[in-house]
Amino acid sequence: MSALRNVIVIGGSGNVGREILAALVARKDEFGTISALKREGFPTSEVLQHLENQGVHVLEANLKDKNSLVPVFKGICLNPVRN
Repeated sequence: MSALRNVIVIGGSGNVGREILAALVARKDEFGTISALKREGFPTSEVLQHLENQGVHVLEANLKDKNSLVPVFKGICLNPVRN
């Protein structure tokens, strides 16, 4: 298993984020939870819907509101475990 257990990608439907998520999904057995963070109040894009069908958890938060972000990041690996 990867040193990263649970990961979250901010901007998962963007040009770079979608490629990162696709690479993570291709190796999903090496991770716990793979999540994508989308902006609160905006519809889920087709890109994220497709990734959600592949097991990516789509989360929603207001990037300008700490109280909105804190629950989203609970359990996310911010400091990878070194072997």
